[in-house]
Amino acid sequence: MIMKDTVKVVKDFVKVLSGGVARSVSFTKSEIRVIVFISIAVTAGFSVKYYKFLSEESVNTPYDFSHSDSVFREKSLKIYAGNKQENRQDIADENSVYKMLEASDDSVKRKEKLSADNEPPDFTVDLNTAGIEELTELPGVGESIAAKIISYRDANKRFKNINELMKVKGIGQKKFEKMKKYLKAD
Repeated sequence: MIMKDTVKVVKDFVKVLSGGVARSVSFTKSEIRVIVFISIAVTAGFSVKYYKFLSEESVNTPYDFSHSDSVFREKSLKIYAGNKQENRQDIADENSVYKMLEASDDSVKRKEKLSADNEPPDFTVDLNTAGIEELTELPGVGESIAAKIISYRDANKRFKNINELMKVKGIGQKKFEKMKKYLKAD
């Protein structure tokens, strides 16, 4: 029904544009086609919008997350407070829960870092015999720094200890700390 009405309106509109009513305004065929196309597009857009309005549910209520939040808080308290009643009284308000979660997250990160630092390395690189391929396996070392290490080694005959590596341009304290557990200087 909407489509028939739209076609009738468009036909009437074309008659008006082609000179049926107002002869003082004249359009070329191309202009009339553009005007008709725009009219059809606008009418179709309003028709789709009206159809969506009719087909949607009349009540759009936002989802209430309060139950999910309370379940999350309760499970968090059980996990991080060890399910102890005295601890649960200390962390009754929401800010305390978040502070406790952050503190436990920090302690987990510290434990992971300590365990990673205490693990033996998978490989070691001898600074006095390693080539570019072996040196680039070190953390933070690319081909250019590996070439600088080899140049330094050639100029000074050998590395006496691994700390001497910090004399190479491009290797500072932080980079040295990352790679020192993989190094040896025999």
